Amino acid sequence: MRIIVIGAGASGMMAAISAARYGAQVTILESMEKPGKKLLLTGSGRCNLTNTKRPLETMYRGAGQSFLNKVFKQFSVNDTLAFFHELGVLTKDRNDYIYPYTEQSSSILESLLLEISRLKVKLKCTEKVNSIEYKNTFFSIATEGWTYECDKVILAAGSKAAPATGSDGSGYQLAKALGHHIINPLPALVPLKTKESITRCMSGVRMPARLLLEIDDKDAARNQGEVQWTDYGVSGIVTFQISRFAVRALNAGSRVSLWMDLLPAFEEDALQQMLIQRIHRFPERRAEDLFVGIFQKKVITFLLKYNQLKPDDLLSETKVLLLCNTIKHLKLTINGYKSYEAAQICSGGIDIQEIDPETMESLIQKDFYVTGEILDIDGACGGYNLQWAWSSGYVAGTQAAREST
Repeated sequence: MRIIVIGAGASGMMAAISAARYGAQVTILESMEKPGKKLLLTGSGRCNLTNTKRPLETMYRGAGQSFLNKVFKQFSVNDTLAFFHELGVLTKDRNDYIYPYTEQSSSILESLLLEISRLKVKLKCTEKVNSIEYKNTFFSIATEGWTYECDKVILAAGSKAAPATGSDGSGYQLAKALGHHIINPLPALVPLKTKESITRCMSGVRMPARLLLEIDDKDAARNQGEVQWTDYGVSGIVTFQISRFAVRALNAGSRVSLWMDLLPAFEEDALQQMLIQRIHRFPERRAEDLFVGIFQKKVITFLLKYNQLKPDDLLSETKVLLLCNTIKHLKLTINGYKSYEAAQICSGGIDIQEIDPETMESLIQKDFYVTGEILDIDGACGGYNLQWAWSSGYVAGTQAAREST
């Protein structure tokens, strides 16, 4: 049984290993000069393999829990840990975020490549697939320099996020040519742009915040964590976690607002009392000095400018309450987002209604399997997207090979 895997990313390598372990003759075609380029970037180069913290299925968008359950039942988080331990990879647990013990993504890539070599999987790089054609009993796959034939195909070409790593979106066209419907792929886990230019004075600041995303004046998503201010808007994991909803809403023509609590550690009443006590205890303090010890200098400058106050102003209780309201209820208008180059993943992709979750085989094209990020499934930050790659790759590889035995 000849199986060709298109794409040597996380899910593609997992699919190839899984199929080869079941006795299939496997070839991987990779468009880049080296495999696993995107894998090397994950977790800021440390490779957050998976996450044991929450019920797995709740951390994904695009697919329903029933679809995800059928995949994760076949290859769970525990199966992922066992798989890498079997390859000789030691792991460490940091508050349920699982990393290789070395904290280097290269350790994961090297272990996968060693297993690929041991199983005699053929890995052909700089082989970008231009077309897939099904000829009754086999597939014909054309690249720039060769035409390959195989019995089954596993498409693991990635999305459009981080195109420099090889995810250029060409896989969507391959699937579309075989009859699949593509839900518009858009950047996800991506920084957001704000209309208000006044926030630029905080560029470079990292601070804890609580975020509420509103779409057409209705609550859409919430998150809390460290926000990173930029010259165009907001970034950081806390922003990434809600970004897919903002991006899709903007593309649908909706109004998108971001409410921010800049001091989530304090309830509003407690903050008001603390600040009022400060102006009575230090009546000589200027406005810019009132928040020393609470916020960074750039944040203080922003709060005063936003409320049209001068650094040398002496603050009354009324002005303190005004500042407190800004701190706890800052409203920003989201009017854009960074491009695919800055996105970690995409939302959208191949419609999961056209895929069998028990096998990852297409319901439209026989012997054609799809895995990983190219599907309309996107997870939260924290190892969830890699877990989807491992699980879906395993199912596609084993089922493609198993169905031939």
